[in-house]
Amino acid sequence: MVNIKQFVTDGVAKAGVGADALTGLLFWQPQRDITIVDLDQPTGAALANDSDWQIAADGAATTYIFFAEQLNPANKGGKSAVAPNGIKVRRGTVLQFNWLGQAAAQANALTVYYV
Repeated sequence: MVNIKQFVTDGVAKAGVGADALTGLLFWQPQRDITIVDLDQPTGAALANDSDWQIAADGAATTYIFFAEQLNPANKGGKSAVAPNGIKVRRGTVLQFNWLGQAAAQANALTVYYV
């Protein structure tokens, strides 16, 4: 079964760390090994203000950078943004979802699908 977690921007700044939509925490520390199987970000009010996202692990930036256009369900055509193997995450890793690339501040939401 696929699980879902959502991270949101603050709608005020043009860059920052996404907050867990349910808890408000600026990080996620899975308590079991997981695989991120997809990421989504629907288009917001203005396309130029949709966020690009970079995943950080244990406080360090990773090479996992996703542009808003890659995350838009309309552009993905049913394909996963992290296909074919997903992103493997070990239990206890501290994940942060950093947003950037907005022309102006806008509320955005990144949905993380994982198993």
